[in-house]
Amino acid sequence: MKKQFLDSGKIVGTHGIKGEVRIDPWCDSPEFLCAFKKLWLDENGTEFIEVKSRPHKNIALAKIKGVDTIEAAEKYRGKVVYINRDDINLAEGVHFVQDLIGLEVKDADNGRVYGKISDVLRTGANDVYEIKDADGKTYLAPVIDDVVKEINVNDGYVLIVSHKTMAMKNPTMEPIIREKPTIYRVSQRLCAQTLNGSIIGRAQKSGVLEIVCHQLRDYAFDKHKRVDDTPYGGGMGMLMKAEPIALCFEDICKQIGKRPHFVYMSPQGKTLKQQRLRELADVENICILCGHYEGVDQRLLDEFIDEEISIGDYVLTGGEIPAMVFADALSRMVPGVLSNNECFTEESHFNGLLEYPQYTKPSVWRGKEVPEVLMSGHHANIEKWRKEKSIEVTALKRPEMLEEYNKK
Repeated sequence: MKKQFLDSGKIVGTHGIKGEVRIDPWCDSPEFLCAFKKLWLDENGTEFIEVKSRPHKNIALAKIKGVDTIEAAEKYRGKVVYINRDDINLAEGVHFVQDLIGLEVKDADNGRVYGKISDVLRTGANDVYEIKDADGKTYLAPVIDDVVKEINVNDGYVLIVSHKTMAMKNPTMEPIIREKPTIYRVSQRLCAQTLNGSIIGRAQKSGVLEIVCHQLRDYAFDKHKRVDDTPYGGGMGMLMKAEPIALCFEDICKQIGKRPHFVYMSPQGKTLKQQRLRELADVENICILCGHYEGVDQRLLDEFIDEEISIGDYVLTGGEIPAMVFADALSRMVPGVLSNNECFTEESHFNGLLEYPQYTKPSVWRGKEVPEVLMSGHHANIEKWRKEKSIEVTALKRPEMLEEYNKK
């Protein structure tokens, strides 16, 4: 049975001083939600508000009739808003996602029931049906014309073409219905485990520095806690939405009582250099945004980001690893993190040269001996040898660095 009133967004806060509210849309776009003059506050349609709405970035700003102050608008915070399906005429072949959930998915050739639609995933290229069978296993099927042959909401089923039929046209094609892979959302835990161990973890315990990982999904207000959506203009992949990031950053600002320097890890940023790390080590608070998917809504970058940093001219699946690289490299520059400042002043890149060769026990290994000068105990000669070797190594491995070094 079709629901008459469909949940379409959530009031997440107020805007300005004249009683406007911010609505996070759960539908295709803020523009879609702004087309409605009446929004309902319960799924039974017993209470409604009259609104005049306008899109603003990736949310909808709504002025509720009779609400003219922040205090009055605040009472609506957290309320889910519903639309009446009678207020819109969908184009032929277009369906509300909520009408698709629960439909049986059948084989168009033999009537086999694969399961029921449990969710509709938006990938950018095409939607994908998430199908759960009677045993609880989850499968995925692409929503494309070659696969989906009929959608019958009234009778409660979807017909899809079998793999056998499709294989007659293309024998090498992969199965249409594929088991959903298990994806463990470990990025936050991975960051925390990596940055809470060894030298960096010891520094945090001693109070020299503090690293806090924040989960953006905690600032997403749709029922699926989604932080991404399809890009306007089309294209592959998904984009991170602006509002969850903005809300998270604003919350961080409130927690620490000031605005931190906001860095976005991006392949479009300036390549991270040791000199920049030395400069940023003097900044009291730094917030790092881990990029993901196809990137981040440009409006968020324009409005909030102070600096974009890259760890190299290549692309990764996410920004968690670059963020950890940056956080680790930066933390080492903070006074008190390492037991001796000389630990990093003699390392590669710090002074513009690569580090000299290092040796440890035994003094002879497989016929190869440690340079005699390092066992001489003559500190001046050892220092001279290390400087010469540092220049040799740099000239051999990174001649462009030596060229820059000689300009100083």
